Amino acid sequence: MFVRPAVLATIALISLPAVALATPELIIEASSGQVIHARDATVRWYPASLTKLMTAYVVLRGVAEKRLSLQDTVPMSAKAAAAAPSKLGLRVGQALTVDGALKVLLVKSANDVAIGLAEKTSGSVGAFVAAMNAHSRRIGLRGSQWVNPNGLHDPRQITTARDMAKLMQRLIAEFPDQAGLLGIPAVAFAGRVMENHSGLVGRYPAVLAKTGYICASGFNVVASLERQGRRIIAVVMGRPSAIERDAWAALLMETAFQSQGSGGLDALPPSAEPAIDLRRHACGRKLPDEATDAERAWMSAFQAVPKQPAIPILVGLASSPVPVAAAPVKIEMQAAEVLPLPLADQAAAAPSALSPSRRPPRSESESPPHKRF
Repeated sequence: MFVRPAVLATIALISLPAVALATPELIIEASSGQVIHARDATVRWYPASLTKLMTAYVVLRGVAEKRLSLQDTVPMSAKAAAAAPSKLGLRVGQALTVDGALKVLLVKSANDVAIGLAEKTSGSVGAFVAAMNAHSRRIGLRGSQWVNPNGLHDPRQITTARDMAKLMQRLIAEFPDQAGLLGIPAVAFAGRVMENHSGLVGRYPAVLAKTGYICASGFNVVASLERQGRRIIAVVMGRPSAIERDAWAALLMETAFQSQGSGGLDALPPSAEPAIDLRRHACGRKLPDEATDAERAWMSAFQAVPKQPAIPILVGLASSPVPVAAAPVKIEMQAAEVLPLPLADQAAAAPSALSPSRRPPRSESESPPHKRF
């Protein structure tokens, strides 16, 4: 049962102090794009697997334009099968449906499936990347440039928190029947259950979220939540661990529901700074833990909230009989009436003012740096 403590109603959104390293974050109203809170929102950042939001957008545009369907097959080419982890591991010639591939793309964050979808949608990865950039320009992603569909590190592939918020906004508005793909808790394939990388999924009912991590970017997430008819979108980038990323996003979303936006995304001032590469601060380096006591308390309280069981959605090979549960279905986006956050006796863990960690050490609980998700 989800529990929403009264203590969180007293948390006010605060203006966070500047830090030595930019840690972009942004909260907007999904319907209007009004900005509730922004810091370093136009600083260039390496998107990592947040790239797959753009990949999904281009694929869903292809479906909407009837250039492909959700039942079409996505075969694995040699190029797709050779992709670096994280991946599903299909052999050359094996295939998923477009519907199944999208589920694996957004839950498992599979790099091989991203390449397969790109080749299926546009004929080649190069043509698909051109479509990614064309759609970016069309919908106003001013700070983004794409060179691959999966987010494996390339210094030319950049985005901003502003662009990620705007992209999530467009995904929800243009594809309401498919946006729920971002809230699937787990997928099951060939006897394996692969859970969503976001710790928000399972703690918040019906949250939409996509994570991304490479050494150069730190831990990133784009998330969206609806409550009482109001939907907000939060972006957090460059955090030092997955749990801090998810806990910080939860806190920002909680405070957002107590605040109002002012000014639109297009009013955010552009940044001329080059993208920040966090590899010299992270990925195995032993750096001091600079989190405050309040931050640690909040993260502990967030982690203490039990996650709901991750009931997987079945995905099968396109050449195999498809279980009824794996067939394309509309995935409903439900409003969150009650939220799973710390109990009232954990009031001290919800501080009135927090400051983010200065430097992001690699999380010991995460996969080694060579694995990308």
